[in-house]
Amino acid sequence: MKKRMAVALTLLSAACYTPLLQAAYDDVGVGARTTGMGNAFTAVADDVYSIYYNPAGLGTLERPMLATTYSKLFTGLSDNSNLQNSFVAFSQPIRQGRQGSYGLAWNYFTLDDLYREMSLSGAYGRRIFAESAPNGLFAGVTAKYLNRSLGKVGAADNSFTNTGSVQVGVPDPVLQKGSKSNMDFDLGLLYRVRPRLSLGLDLQHVLEPNIAISENDTDKLGRNIKLGAAYQTGWTSLSGELQLLKAPNGKTDRVVALAVEKWLPTLLHGSFGVRGSIGVGDREYRQVTAGLSYRIYRIQLDYSFAIPLGTVSGTFGTHRMGLSFRFGRPRGAEPRFSEAILENMRDLAEVGTPEFRAQSGDLALYKRTAQREFLRQARLDTSEARFADARGKLNQAAGLNPSDPSIARSLERMNAVAEVYPTLPAFRTDAGEAALYGAPWISSRARTPRPCASSPTRPASGPGTRDSSGSCRRWRRARAWAAPPSRPRPRPRQWARRRASEPPWRSWRSPCARGITIRC
Repeated sequence: MKKRMAVALTLLSAACYTPLLQAAYDDVGVGARTTGMGNAFTAVADDVYSIYYNPAGLGTLERPMLATTYSKLFTGLSDNSNLQNSFVAFSQPIRQGRQGSYGLAWNYFTLDDLYREMSLSGAYGRRIFAESAPNGLFAGVTAKYLNRSLGKVGAADNSFTNTGSVQVGVPDPVLQKGSKSNMDFDLGLLYRVRPRLSLGLDLQHVLEPNIAISENDTDKLGRNIKLGAAYQTGWTSLSGELQLLKAPNGKTDRVVALAVEKWLPTLLHGSFGVRGSIGVGDREYRQVTAGLSYRIYRIQLDYSFAIPLGTVSGTFGTHRMGLSFRFGRPRGAEPRFSEAILENMRDLAEVGTPEFRAQSGDLALYKRTAQREFLRQARLDTSEARFADARGKLNQAAGLNPSDPSIARSLERMNAVAEVYPTLPAFRTDAGEAALYGAPWISSRARTPRPCASSPTRPASGPGTRDSSGSCRRWRRARAWAAPPSRPRPRPRQWARRRASEPPWRSWRSPCARGITIRC
């Protein structure tokens, strides 16, 4: 019990376990994936954990997400302290992310029955200045309700003097049962310099709230600043972060973290993720982290492990388990995952094993299905004047079928439009943008092809083949009228009356004229 109380006193008096555990509401991190990256997540911020790390990342989400994490902090301490952290969060895009996203989170930290911290967070993030930042500039804010409390313990009935002696019968003013609540805010920015390069900024504890339990005491949370950069490809993420953390003595601790994340997708068995990081900082801070993930369909399971090297000794490290679930379908194709699938398919094609050749027909069907989906999304983006997004979808469709001339021509035309006008967000309300949207040089160029529906009876050449514009209309028309249909096609009543007097040689086109009993 004495050792446990010593830990509580350490926390409450702001003596440091590690530079990242300095006082109340320290940034110990949440989430298994994020902590596996050493908390270097400010510039990544691509999931629901953006509520905690950078609320601006909520503006990049396109579908709802639910996540939870359980953490055992610094297991194996000699005093048998049970440090736990639980986190639950939910995010909901507004109009599939076009008007940003909001998120809710609950974070709970406990030290046995002696001490607890709880925070309720509500966050919102969205894209701003779309015209001047075509790749994406996002801003976000998190409002937090903070509550900390002390549990009633027997040792609180006796106090300690400055010399360490015990005053029996004198209640300890620090360990008396009590609680304190206050409000706080976090601000975040996320800027995509290029499609794969992003910069992030997160400002924590903007209000510097006073969370001292005693009314006559002052214990303000210092502002923390986090600056990050990340480079992301379809299957790999490289991120770095500089953290400026307010220390209990009023100084600023500097911590630098470098992280790498690698996804290994498969066609049939989901995706596997591995990650790791190394961090160094002031006051002999050194830490190594590692993590694993498995993702299949919309479910993702994460695990992370962190071990301090220069501060806390005699510990088996920090272990976290996380589970997340994504709802619905995204507004557009998820670029990172789709690129990884395409790369995996290319690798399989280069191998050319008998098993792969035996499944080549099914894979070709998958490619056609994916191509049609990319073209559908490109048409949707074009109709909403999101020409830059449409260009990205056309690029992915062209990657599936580079030999399709119609996609190549559409991509060339879309490049010309997207370079000048990446998007026209107010073309429905603004007269100037409406005029640009309807201009011939834009409307004629911003067109995407429609894939032909596959048919076993489609001729290889002739009046039904794809014409120069990539349309299948001529083939469908020729197939429909080349021969009488196998069964009569119902027509409206007005059509039957108009066609009733046609010559007999055209009567097959009018079932009603032939006396066939149908509802005309």
